[in-house]
Order: sequence, then C-alpha cells, then structure tokens
Amino acid sequence: MFVDIDSDHWKKVSSVVSSEGLELYDLEISSGSVQVNIFSPNGVKSEDCTRVCKRLIVQSSVEDLGFNSEAHIEVHSPGVNRRLRVLSHYESALEQNVKVVINTDLLDEEFPSELVGTLKSVDSEKVVVEVGGSGRKKSKKSKDLVKKKWEVPLTAVKKARIDFIF
Repeated sequence: MFVDIDSDHWKKVSSVVSSEGLELYDLEISSGSVQVNIFSPNGVKSEDCTRVCKRLIVQSSVEDLGFNSEAHIEVHSPGVNRRLRVLSHYESALEQNVKVVINTDLLDEEFPSELVGTLKSVDSEKVVVEVGGSGRKKSKKSKDLVKKKWEVPLTAVKKARIDFIF
C-alpha cells in the first residue's frame, strides 16, 4: 500500500531520509515489506541506499515508522522512468516526456486511453500533456494525433511515469 504523503509514517521516514541529505520520493509498506524510493538531483548511489536502509532499521526499533525492524526494507532510486504519483512528482517532471494512462470511463469527452508527450503544466486538479509534432514514436494505444495539448483531470489518471528517451 502506498503511503500518503500527509501521513505520520511518511513524515517520520522522510525525516530519516532527509537527515542523509536525500529526499523521500515514494514509500510503499505492505505486510513484512517496505519499499523506499529516495531521490537526489545529483543522483542516488548504492552507498546512499545502504546508509538510508541502515538508518531506517535502527530508527524503526525505537519509533513507529509504520513497520518494524524485522521488515524486509528495500531502498532504491525511483529510476529514470519513475512513477508520477503525487503533485510534487508531476511538478518535478515539467517539460519532460511522460506517459499517462487514462481511465476514459471517468471522462465525458473522447480521450485516448494513453498519452505520450511533454508534460506542460500541472495543478491540484489536472495535468496538461502536449502530444504530437515531435517525431517521437507514439505508443500503439495512442491515436495518431496532431500536435495538441490534452487537459486530463488527475482523478482520471490511472498511472503516469517519466518516459525517458535514451
């Protein structure tokens, strides 16, 4: 289960991560397992992950972080094709290529089920993705679109991620 960024568990884990000079990007806690994604504008090294993992194990033995020190803890970078789940994720991805999968059943207008393009803007209610015109190979699920900006309500986004071009 993904942990809400406003929860006490998020804040406590974020505090541990921040003390190592890094940012908590995402947190998932399930029975006996914890996945911690950490971020740094300068990149995340394996030593960073090891250091954060050790700190979390120690801290979880003295404070309720939402898991106990016996849990299997994985700490890693969110990667170049990182998931976009909360507003700050989208904000950090502005002007980057993204892939957005849309729950079209929630929309009145006709939308493609998937958009691959540039994230132009975001606010607490919607994302704006510009598709077409870049010569970028589109997903098989995307319609053949001319250059167009699509405003997608965040409530209709099934999942989204960076679509890094190598």
